[in-house]
Amino acid sequence: MRLLLIACFWTPPAQAVSLQLEVQPGQVEPVVSATRWYEPSPSGECCGMTDASRVQDFRFRLKDLAGNLSRSVLFQTDGFTGVKMLGQSWSGDLLFPVNLARMQSDGDTGIEGFTLGLAMQPSVPYAVWLMLRTGPGTFPGLAGDGSTGSLLTEAGTVSPTPFDRWVGPGGSTVAYNLAQAVLEEVTQSSGVHLDFTFPTSGETVIGVNILLGYPRSGCPSPRP
Repeated sequence: MRLLLIACFWTPPAQAVSLQLEVQPGQVEPVVSATRWYEPSPSGECCGMTDASRVQDFRFRLKDLAGNLSRSVLFQTDGFTGVKMLGQSWSGDLLFPVNLARMQSDGDTGIEGFTLGLAMQPSVPYAVWLMLRTGPGTFPGLAGDGSTGSLLTEAGTVSPTPFDRWVGPGGSTVAYNLAQAVLEEVTQSSGVHLDFTFPTSGETVIGVNILLGYPRSGCPSPRP
């Protein structure tokens, strides 16, 4: 009687990665987490900043962003540096040093030459761009089909959304567009969860830029 031994080799599934991001130094318009948002004053002064008795905490409303100019801030991480693009899957969280569901940025009152000062205007992000740099003269290719992003919240992840993808000389980019309406019901978000497939070009990532796009919002007001 022969005893046949069969060796089975099992490869465990890839574990999700968490990358803590840092603001790229030297930027003019950083953002911070908001401790509270502000009620407009009856006289129309933006956000009632001149009267402490009117300072209250209000939840973001999507309509507060209507018609306002967009801004962006760059973050960085070493988490992708050195990776060779061979079509492999990546699943992980980009953790920002600010609360995405309740941010503050530089305040634009709409009056020329007058602002509220740095980090006094409420806002929330509308997109996260992950830019994988591969160096001058390289064309690393597009990320794979079916890539998605989700907002991280206290309850888990919400609103999985397909990526926009593009490629240019020296880098490949994926963009997760947040469903901003979801942020009306969320008060805490540490970042975004991404699931994507690297291009198959064989190029090596030499650096990463992560761009957070956000509008300057109008002054929030009490919810009905």
